[in-house]
Amino acid sequence: MADISNSWMPPSCIQDMRREYALFRLKSSELTHLGLFYDKDNIYVVISELGSGEADINEVKKQYDEVRSLGTPPPEFVGEIPNKVRKFDSYSPFEKVFSHGAPFTDTEFLSELMIYLPKEVQPFRYEFQMQRNSFRLYFHRKLTDSECNEVNVILASMGLDCYNIEIGIDESVCFVSDKEKYLPNKPFNLMIRPSVLVGKDYSNKIRRLYEDDEDFWIDNKLDVFTSSNFKKENCFPDGFSTVDTSCFVNASVFPRENIRNYLALYRQVVIAPPLAGMRKGKDFSKQFRVKKYEYEELIRRGRICLVFPQNLHRYDKKVVESVAEINPSAVMFSRRLAASSVVGIRNQTGLFGVSLPSEDQYACLSMLNQVNSVDQTVFKAFIESLATSWVGTEDVVNSRGALGVCNAGLAAFASKLWELRGRDLGIEMYSVASSYEYAQGLGAHYIPFDSKNYSEVAAAQFIGSLYSGVQSCDDDIRETELSELLSCVLTIDNDMNVLELDDALEKEQVEKIPDLLKQYAGLSEEELAQKVYNLNRSIKDIEKKSSRVRQLNVSGLLAACVGYGAVATGYSHAALLPIACWVLNALTVYAKNNAKLNCGLFSKLSALNLNSSQDAVLVHGIRNSVR
Repeated sequence: MADISNSWMPPSCIQDMRREYALFRLKSSELTHLGLFYDKDNIYVVISELGSGEADINEVKKQYDEVRSLGTPPPEFVGEIPNKVRKFDSYSPFEKVFSHGAPFTDTEFLSELMIYLPKEVQPFRYEFQMQRNSFRLYFHRKLTDSECNEVNVILASMGLDCYNIEIGIDESVCFVSDKEKYLPNKPFNLMIRPSVLVGKDYSNKIRRLYEDDEDFWIDNKLDVFTSSNFKKENCFPDGFSTVDTSCFVNASVFPRENIRNYLALYRQVVIAPPLAGMRKGKDFSKQFRVKKYEYEELIRRGRICLVFPQNLHRYDKKVVESVAEINPSAVMFSRRLAASSVVGIRNQTGLFGVSLPSEDQYACLSMLNQVNSVDQTVFKAFIESLATSWVGTEDVVNSRGALGVCNAGLAAFASKLWELRGRDLGIEMYSVASSYEYAQGLGAHYIPFDSKNYSEVAAAQFIGSLYSGVQSCDDDIRETELSELLSCVLTIDNDMNVLELDDALEKEQVEKIPDLLKQYAGLSEEELAQKVYNLNRSIKDIEKKSSRVRQLNVSGLLAACVGYGAVATGYSHAALLPIACWVLNALTVYAKNNAKLNCGLFSKLSALNLNSSQDAVLVHGIRNSVR
């Protein structure tokens, strides 16, 4: 930051004004901003249009007041750079990510201190004295010199070194009581609770996992927002990074479908469990129509993982405890999920979900404002949405974790596009965008909620088209179709023991099922019945041909050769058996545990020799597996 020793304002006030100016400049990027300047008497905001008369100074002041805190004085607005002034440096990504000058409430600032200060020195209390530009921090005991140095370094990283820091003792200081922690309708409920406030009613394992999630965020949040080398895989616990295909199911509010529907299509099902009070007395496992022991075994196998986007106490403690006890690597808390989602947004868009110097952000928006687009209204909506995303996203994600991710992505743009069509779909767009962005960060396929009364499918397709840059195709399988398709095409019983289903399905089969079922999705009842009928006829033909070579031994090869010899000698009544068919059958019998048998080449050869389609061969194999 520029030398402000000659400024008449205290350093803390200067820091606040630099932040406010950065926000103001983004929100008014259509103006030509020359910078924020100061001398020994005043602070100046210089805008070229004020000098030429193209901008109304009252309107400019009104815009600035929307971002100005009550405690900071208004600057002087001028059209030219005054003589003998100095310019403030622009607000840096480091300052944004660590919330320097952020207008915290008392609750928010207390939470920040609880997260960053060492647990060994807590509890504490603090007070500001603006007249003296001082920040006082009182602990319940006297700190050692080493502890004092560590506290000072931490306070400096939080941007508090602009105050005169004083450390004192107050033996009456105590932790926030449990009753205060869990009161409803309090700001703490949306903010991610500091780990020191996770009560002893949670197990040590949960508290360690939660603390690890917090430490991960402290250590990596700068890289999350600024480094192109930081990968979303860096955010995953071990259980989330070892599968090829996965899906994300958000069961926070809406009831979801039979878990068999998802397990048959994906190697891993990532679930955001229901919020406390949303299950209407049902066990979490029963919502997905599985028994408790089945649910626990699926977690142990890594087939089910749970993510918790919101504050820990908003979920049923039994659900959290059980998954952590069975398989700790199958749990992801809010901050890791937020980090992977932000990185996913950045990778997909290049502009959203990234923290840049405010000077660069303004330059980008200023250039975009000069573009003559074919549809200027839509382009303006995009510029406003980008500015909205860049204003305070770091603070919201830092405070609310995954719950604040929707501020970083394309939800605002999607909402504005619908506003241009005369529809207010802000709630729907932000809700679906959050889930889509979680799935994107997890590298998973998003399964939107779909029922006869309400569906997220259209909204999810709209969000997906914005992220992919192309119109979303409508051939994805809807959740309402899954159960019927799995039953009539693959004959999977909706009440089948889910562990037996998991045992029966090979990895390679699961990978092929989604593409197979897409051919049957979106059909009318009559069209589906006709197509399934034709499929069943093909499978009956396969079974007839397969029965002729079942459980062959070496004599089968002799029979195949005899058949060829008979034809060669003109004996046309010999039972002709293709040699390739014998070889393929022998492989399935004597090498049936070899994963390579499920490769594409084997399926093609089987279909060719049985004179059938590859899909029919695949369905036939799956039906045999789940019988």
